[in-house]
Amino acid sequence: YDNFKGAAALALDPASVCDPTDQNPADPASVVNHNIAGLPLLYASKWTGNFQAHHTLPLGNDLQLDTTLVAALRTSYFDSDDYDPFYGLQPTYWKFDARVQLGSTDGTWDVAVVGKNLTDKLTVGDALDFPLGVPRGMQWLDEGRSVSIEGSYHF
Repeated sequence: YDNFKGAAALALDPASVCDPTDQNPADPASVVNHNIAGLPLLYASKWTGNFQAHHTLPLGNDLQLDTTLVAALRTSYFDSDDYDPFYGLQPTYWKFDARVQLGSTDGTWDVAVVGKNLTDKLTVGDALDFPLGVPRGMQWLDEGRSVSIEGSYHF
């Protein structure tokens, strides 16, 4: 596995227990008056994680091909403070990135094609409901698919 390196990460958000210490309901800043125990935390997925694989392939003539693939998972989360399940709940999604680089084996130069969110998965980063009963809201989309070319030369 000298030419094939990988990495993985997984995280769990255990923030599900509220243990308030300020029990004075007369205090407007008291935890009792702002207790969200039992509600999911905004913008907090229960699970997030990614898997990464990297492979280096010597091509001869002092050339090598480096390939990196990344798969990122995020489980559902609320992105609106009113917990609306229609427009304020981002469903679970996967996003995939890749980088393919051709360069010299000594690292003097390289040219790469980089793709992010290759399946063009449209996700919402934030949502807002307009107040006062107006039946409208806004959603801010995360970045869609992007493809770029990189090059470097080291003196």
